[in-house]
Amino acid sequence: MKRVLKSKVFIACAAVVALFLVYVVLCFVIDDRTFYQNTTINGIDVSGLTVEEASEQIKGKFQDTYRTAQLNVDLSGEKYVIDVSDAINLNVNDAVEKKCLETHSFFKRGVNYVVALFSSCDYAIAPEVQSREKLHEAIAVSGLADLQKENKDAYKIDGDKLVVVKGRGMFAVDEEALADEVEKRLLSQKFDEVIECPLVKGDVDIDKLHQQVYTEVKEPTLDPDNNYAVVEAVTGMDFDVAEAKKLLEAAKDGEEVRIPLKITEPKVSTEEYTRNLFKDELGSCTTVATGTSGRKSNVKLAADYCNGTILMPGEQFSYNNVVGERTSDRGFSPAPSYVGGESVDSIGGGICQTSSTLYDAVLYANLQIDERHPHPYVSGYIGAGLDATVAWGGYDFRFTNTLEYPVKIVTSFENDNVTCKVYGTNLDGIHVELSTEFLGYVDYDTEYKDDDSHEVGYEEVETSGIRGQIYQSYRTVYDKDGNVISTTKESLSQYSTRTEVIIRGTKEPETEAPTTEAPTTEAPTTEAPTTEDPSGGDDPAVDIPDNVQSVSGKYAKKDFF
Repeated sequence: MKRVLKSKVFIACAAVVALFLVYVVLCFVIDDRTFYQNTTINGIDVSGLTVEEASEQIKGKFQDTYRTAQLNVDLSGEKYVIDVSDAINLNVNDAVEKKCLETHSFFKRGVNYVVALFSSCDYAIAPEVQSREKLHEAIAVSGLADLQKENKDAYKIDGDKLVVVKGRGMFAVDEEALADEVEKRLLSQKFDEVIECPLVKGDVDIDKLHQQVYTEVKEPTLDPDNNYAVVEAVTGMDFDVAEAKKLLEAAKDGEEVRIPLKITEPKVSTEEYTRNLFKDELGSCTTVATGTSGRKSNVKLAADYCNGTILMPGEQFSYNNVVGERTSDRGFSPAPSYVGGESVDSIGGGICQTSSTLYDAVLYANLQIDERHPHPYVSGYIGAGLDATVAWGGYDFRFTNTLEYPVKIVTSFENDNVTCKVYGTNLDGIHVELSTEFLGYVDYDTEYKDDDSHEVGYEEVETSGIRGQIYQSYRTVYDKDGNVISTTKESLSQYSTRTEVIIRGTKEPETEAPTTEAPTTEAPTTEAPTTEDPSGGDDPAVDIPDNVQSVSGKYAKKDFF
């Protein structure tokens, strides 16, 4: 029995050996230089072709397919494209030869040959990465190489705490893993599949996070570039960067880190700011415009130019800049004005009444006066020491809004009354009173003009003299209860003198020859001629106020000239 079993085992082994030898002989005699029948590569029939012949058949389609090879990568919903055309080997012969070696290896060729006899063999070849360095360059060009992105949920604000999670704050591209994935897709020819970008996770960048979270507190304001629309207040936010780094470093992976926030609320809410805008009349002054129609027109036009002007806190108002150059093209008319101390007609005459009226309104509003000049002589339409003259290219009237809120200038001209008002926000309930103190006269000079058409002793006043006057104005600020907060000197006004000019006769009187009998003669009485003041008898420098003159803010006096 044992002999029979051994015999059968021997026969089986001999058969296996014989089959193996037959298979070896078959592998030996099969041609290893040509592809088997029924064989295709990339869909092209290469049956019986050598590597070189098959390469020629495949080359055109192969290179066209992979010359612009690209792979798509997804990173948190954003798409990136890697152009691998420069990193791959487009030598078709190398790819075909590699496939030939795989299918014609000595011990495989027999099986593959037999399989090819009875069924089709379809193979696919794809280019391989010829340079890892070039592949990394392609990844860099795509923008992925050095890309670091924050987790969209890297932090949240919970009350007065900034909350971050250790190790979940940001991520960077794992470039080596991405390069490996690109190579796999090339070999499998799955170019249409989107690669999910491999990432390396890390902590949030505290410095960068501080730049994002830090917010400077901002008070509500107006936007001059957007028709003075209200700009809402902004709550300030900050945290200690050094402390935050220590807290994050000490935490465990996945642990929630709560960083203290410093919250700074604006002093004034947007609602309160909007409610308080221009709600109070801070100062007002009205004067009466008389004179020519051209003068009144100039007063009105200057007021129109000033009307609606808004000054932000710290912003300066310039009367010359706002009213502009006084030209006929801009609507100004000829009217009396002072030139070199003399009254002459000039374009824009009279606009000093608007500047003077506005000056007093600004004083009552308790704003800072930056530049103000008195007229050459006391003006009839406003109190002495409270006027403000201007000249294009010279004297200006300037003031600054020193309040916390914007101010608005509102002007009107009605029934020959010019009114200037300043609106703003009176948070403290203060009010201002103005006063002027007369400090004294400055005597005028007298000039004589000899006239030989009149006899000696004849005198006639050609130009009446005007004494100069000096005034000091004061600003007194009261609190809401009527208590004096401060009394300060406002401005010193020195009004000019005008030289009196007298015509004096120089002609010697004629003498008669003496007679023998001296008649009784009566000395002739010479009556001094009555001199008429060219101003109509109203010397503008004669009407002197009391030593301290109270001013109410409403004026209705005689004309400018």
